[in-house]
Amino acid sequence: MEFNTLEYQEFEDYGILYLNKPESLNALSPEMIDDLLNFFSQPFKEQIRFLLIFGKGKCFGAGGDMKAMISMDEVAAAEISQKAHRAFQSMNNLPFPVIACVHGFAVGGGLELAMACDMFFSTHDAWFSLPELQFGMLPGGGGTVRFPQKVGYQNAFWYLLSGEKFTAEKALAMGIVQKIFAPEKFSFQIVDTVKDIVSKIPSESVGILKQQLKEVETYNPTSYTREAQRFAYLLNKYAKTNIEQFFKNKK
Repeated sequence: MEFNTLEYQEFEDYGILYLNKPESLNALSPEMIDDLLNFFSQPFKEQIRFLLIFGKGKCFGAGGDMKAMISMDEVAAAEISQKAHRAFQSMNNLPFPVIACVHGFAVGGGLELAMACDMFFSTHDAWFSLPELQFGMLPGGGGTVRFPQKVGYQNAFWYLLSGEKFTAEKALAMGIVQKIFAPEKFSFQIVDTVKDIVSKIPSESVGILKQQLKEVETYNPTSYTREAQRFAYLLNKYAKTNIEQFFKNKK
């Protein structure tokens, strides 16, 4: 299966998925969300033990595609948010670990994708933020659900309200990031680390562990539905004007 915004490389017992729109900083466009949903919904070979997700270019991923948001009405905005939720849920349903591997930065939708993975690794110089409130809207890719679950209500409220950037070390301390690597040979170090762990454990055992943890994890589908509705409402009421002004200021 071919994808316009993704590149997939399959090795003997693992796969690497690249977000492959470096010219737009791998912004989570409607096309990329479609590609992610289709990619995670396809069958994978039984010998695949884990999947790594990287971003091509200077970063893992910027936020949602703001140029696309300007043209969305409230119905279309809610639909694209719900599609992102379905894409990430399809990823969660895979029987092997999916690991976000972040360099540069992961902002907005890029951070939401990384938080939806089973594990989250980064380079020590990476940084993160959820800046949507600065435009007057909410995150739309599950950020208002997963972020407070991971960091607690007060941390989530502060970083969502302020849009403040936080470092890899801070993300590690808050439990978002599980392991930090040096930028040099980042991908090789991750492959070696994960291979060394999962190769000693039967694939069925790893799959059952993932299934068990997902059952324990608090999942309230209403929260995701409400996020999509509120994202769409605020985008159309406030954020479009702010996004248009943002692009004018960049000229």
